[in-house]
Amino acid sequence: MKMLMKAALAAALVAVSATAPATETATPITPDAIRATLEKMPAGDAQRGKAVHDANFCASCHGVNGVASTDQWPTVSGQPVFVTEKALVEFRGGARHGDDMDELMTAVSKKLTDAEIADLAAFYATQPGAPGAEKPLPTPALVTQGDPKRMIAPCGMCHGQDATGSASGRVPVLHGQTERYHEAALLKYRTGARQSDLNREMRMIAEKLTDQEIHDLAAYYASLPGKDAAKK
Repeated sequence: MKMLMKAALAAALVAVSATAPATETATPITPDAIRATLEKMPAGDAQRGKAVHDANFCASCHGVNGVASTDQWPTVSGQPVFVTEKALVEFRGGARHGDDMDELMTAVSKKLTDAEIADLAAFYATQPGAPGAEKPLPTPALVTQGDPKRMIAPCGMCHGQDATGSASGRVPVLHGQTERYHEAALLKYRTGARQSDLNREMRMIAEKLTDQEIHDLAAYYASLPGKDAAKK
């Protein structure tokens, strides 16, 4: 499996290297620079975003319309515009690294202009999320109650109680997210390998979670339908 994964990543990198480079230069990425870049992001266009998605072979990992074809990659369909823009700005600026998938996303994102990032985000925001399982798993207490003794807030308080996500539109939708990717993300937050939470909120929570709790949360959210997903 690892050899197949490396082969797929190598093929994707070759395909990416053949695309034209972006004409804009990314702002050096610090938390303040990320915020500044996002504040000036142009309005995106979903139709143009589909063209960017196709031109950069995004479907090879994230699926034709943003529903990941394998669970080590994230499903990006149904995510708020801000969430996708922030992730791509971070990758473009080298703020996310640590494994082969991060390196591939950095290589892809470095070729994207602000306008292309905004268009991709607009496209994914219009696409339905993953369908989830026929029978969703029971809800872990951490989702609705958190754990006051460990000062862990409920997941739903920030990420929303359903697939529409947070009312702010600035937090990832977890409903329908792929299990393996979600589990890996939480583990990265726990070790500090991932620092995309500008206020350290995810790292502070993940540091207190056990392996089993991380697994159970990822499995639960993967069993739920994503935003506007068709029912099984």
